[in-house]
Amino acid sequence: MKKEKWQQLSHLIAGVIIIVFGFESFESGNFSSAAYYVTLAIIFLIVAGTHKSIVEKFRKADVAFNVAEAVTLIYSAFLYKSKGHHLLFYIIALVASVYIVLAIINLLSHNSSRHKSMGRKKRKRHAADTVIDQTNFHDINKT
Repeated sequence: MKKEKWQQLSHLIAGVIIIVFGFESFESGNFSSAAYYVTLAIIFLIVAGTHKSIVEKFRKADVAFNVAEAVTLIYSAFLYKSKGHHLLFYIIALVASVYIVLAIINLLSHNSSRHKSMGRKKRKRHAADTVIDQTNFHDINKT
């Protein structure tokens, strides 16, 4: 699969996991956490659906959303730990650390691709400037 499809899948998985936390919070009567989870889950699912257009407009969108997903998962992990579910705490913390690693990888890959593309742009500009300078040089010699 392409990198973009993996990113879409990661946002979709985060959205599904977080919406499950939201429904569980709603059932337990914690409405503020339920609203927080469901709102973010809907945002992450929308991001998964419109991933291509968002990334075209905002280069670092994947980094920002991966960090937001990780923060949300860490929040839910600590809620589970406070309830005494230590195994769920470790599983969710592991998933959150995967999202942090994804954010770091996306940050580094965006920076390296940006430098490569800027190098090509500079080479093109330099080549165009050279052609313009040569034409001006020939025009000066003719007069």
